[in-house]
Amino acid sequence: MKRIFAIARRPRTLIGAAIAGALVATGFMATAGGGTIPNLPLAEVKTGEFVDTLEIRGEIRPLKSIVLTSPLQSGELQIVKLARNGTMVKPGDIVVDFDGSTLQRTIQEKQSELKQ
Repeated sequence: MKRIFAIARRPRTLIGAAIAGALVATGFMATAGGGTIPNLPLAEVKTGEFVDTLEIRGEIRPLKSIVLTSPLQSGELQIVKLARNGTMVKPGDIVVDFDGSTLQRTIQEKQSELKQ
């Protein structure tokens, strides 16, 4: 009985016994399973970009929507630049830019008439 307690007091002996027990248990489990490798699908591992897609149905709504209109007196305006649909805008951002050449020409004509 004293000998068993003496073995337990030595850490190296205790660690060695635990490793030996683990090896015996592993060997038993390998032989109990028949020792065959299960037939699982395999794939080669490669580094690269992982792309995963998910198709869902739904409806997307903006947080806030505002209708922009031009004054009726402005005449025919042509849009030169328009912000992309769905773009987040902040106060001061240009949403739509009109061609002002026609309007500028009209202003010059009216100023010329006024001078005459």
